[in-house]
Amino acid sequence: MPISVSTIPSQVTQFTAAEAITAVEGEATLVLQADPTVGGSTLSAIAIAAVTLPVEATKANMEAETAGYLLVPPDLARHSPGMAKAWVHITAAGTISAPDYNVASITDTGLGNRSIVWDTDFSSVIYSCVTTAWPSANDMLVKHDSAAVGSIRLLVIAESWASNADEPTTTVAHGDQ
Repeated sequence: MPISVSTIPSQVTQFTAAEAITAVEGEATLVLQADPTVGGSTLSAIAIAAVTLPVEATKANMEAETAGYLLVPPDLARHSPGMAKAWVHITAAGTISAPDYNVASITDTGLGNRSIVWDTDFSSVIYSCVTTAWPSANDMLVKHDSAAVGSIRLLVIAESWASNADEPTTTVAHGDQ
């Protein structure tokens, strides 16, 4: 809806050059500027332009990938379905190699046996977790075991497929939180 001068509050009828005003209402902006035809002492409407003003996105907007002109604050970007919800690099010794994202702790319970505890739980055990073992001169297999909403257990299995091995790993998780 375009703004007309008549929609500016009635108590404001004249503006001095020092009182530059931009009035915003709905999806339109009224730009007022000094009018040189009257000596620059009053402001008059010089442009009425239709604009779409951003509205702050909600968590629901992000999860549903709602289309629109939405302002996404940094704390909500992680709720987009395609964004990684957690990632971590674990050293061969079983410790977190900083930085990480959304990882509360690592529990190293034995040879090649580690649990990652998430800072923010997933909404269910249905989430995607990808882990690679690297760098290693040997072929490795990483098995995800015992997935829970707040953690996941990793088993790093050596090339012989007969035993576990302590190797550095990198894990990325996607899903609904």
